[in-house]
Amino acid sequence: MVANHKMDFSDQVFGPHTAIHDGQLTLKALRTNLAGVTFENDDGVNRQKIIAKCGEGEIVRLVRDRENRHDPNAVRVVRESGDQIGWLPADIAKEIAPVMDREIMPDAVIVEVMGGTEDKPTLGVLIDIGRFEPETG
Repeated sequence: MVANHKMDFSDQVFGPHTAIHDGQLTLKALRTNLAGVTFENDDGVNRQKIIAKCGEGEIVRLVRDRENRHDPNAVRVVRESGDQIGWLPADIAKEIAPVMDREIMPDAVIVEVMGGTEDKPTLGVLIDIGRFEPETG
């Protein structure tokens, strides 16, 4: 869980974003749904099966994929185990990739795993992207 941390990216890095405070987490971050959540990973494991094991508050990593033939700004989203759960959408990756290329590594946390119901069987993932720092005081 991300309690006792704050997530912040300065406006100079990403521009203005939503500010949220819930008493435990001060957050100024970029919020986005992941792309590519219905595909299989290179090892043949379906991302939907991996996402089904994810939970709210789980820290995930952003990994630059400079060799991606479809998008030079591609950014993978992976669990701590290394299992990929999706991609940043192209418009978000275009903004974040240059930051990562400057060796500024954003943190990401799962806000919600959506779907998995009869009406909407496909699972989706909503994440916040920012930088975690211990809260003071």
